[in-house]
Amino acid sequence: MEPVTMTEYSKQEAAKEQDIPAEFEVIPVEGKDYSCKKRCELGDGKREVFSIRFDPHDKHIAAGCADGTIRIFHLGSQKETYVLQNPGAEPSAITSVRWRPHEAKGVSKNVLLSVNAAGQVQHWLSTSCKLLHTIVEDTMLFCADFNTDGTMFATGGNDKIVSCSIVNNRCDCMMKSQRSQKRS
Repeated sequence: MEPVTMTEYSKQEAAKEQDIPAEFEVIPVEGKDYSCKKRCELGDGKREVFSIRFDPHDKHIAAGCADGTIRIFHLGSQKETYVLQNPGAEPSAITSVRWRPHEAKGVSKNVLLSVNAAGQVQHWLSTSCKLLHTIVEDTMLFCADFNTDGTMFATGGNDKIVSCSIVNNRCDCMMKSQRSQKRS
């Protein structure tokens, strides 16, 4: 049996059936029933975006931007609902954002972890735009993540170290990691 290939006509028909805008090309994967289509565009197109993350309920998207802001968009309304920015601080590109898992112990929900090129690790209460805690590392930071229960987070940067930190649930903030001791 010969493999079935899509003709140009059938590609166009598939795009129409799935309501895919003309600027997107439909490229079928042989033997797979999978396609993507653009739902919306968020933001004003004025800031480079380095990191994005859906919240645990898939209602918001946080975007870490080159201008040092974190912009949070509501998916239902497609509007920017919050802007997180450290007042008085020199802006530094937000290179990674992560929502703390909802399973995390502690009282605060909607907590967002961010890292930036200046080496700052920050926890934010997104719904009030409040900065909860900052740790300053002596390295550019590129990525961060929480473990599944939100009791630890890890960061990585240009010092080639993965640094793990413990979340102190009693005061809902972080304890500083021992990154500098690992360099020796």
